[in-house]
Amino acid sequence: LGYCTKIIELDLARNSFEGTVPSQLGYLTKMLINFNLGSNSLEAKIPSQLGAFSKLYNTLSLASNVLSATVPTELGLVSSLRNRFMLESNFLSSSLPSELAGMMKLGDAFHVNTNEAMCGVLPAEVAVLSRQVTSWLVQTGTSIGTVSGGKRREGGLASGWLVCGLEGCDRWLLRAATCGA
Repeated sequence: LGYCTKIIELDLARNSFEGTVPSQLGYLTKMLINFNLGSNSLEAKIPSQLGAFSKLYNTLSLASNVLSATVPTELGLVSSLRNRFMLESNFLSSSLPSELAGMMKLGDAFHVNTNEAMCGVLPAEVAVLSRQVTSWLVQTGTSIGTVSGGKRREGGLASGWLVCGLEGCDRWLLRAATCGA
């Protein structure tokens, strides 16, 4: 499948696939519309080769799988993405890489919440995207850096989800788990 270089849309969501996300999918560099492998049972890490989807403009979704490890910095190279970046409901760890700020055209959804091992600081470069994204759900750790309007939220919160909309980021939904343990 990774060698079918003329595929422009791949939606394989809800198919009960198991195993890893093949790195060869990064060869689908002409992918233009959707890349959706959500709601399967894919595990291990997100291949950095998916950063080669530089022309992808609608959806990049690996939501609701069993993915772990960190979010690869190369996903920030998907700079033409306009609608949905969905990594929620996995087991991703660490914090989000600042390189995701390269998704400057993103406008609909940025969801990386419900990743139980995700912790740390939300880079201010990524938080800037909250000004333009309609639905922003991010689970972070101890602080989030500067967010829209120059507001600063940090200290005192061990872990939570930052919930933002067009009006900006202004509230935390706390969860019971704590970072760093």
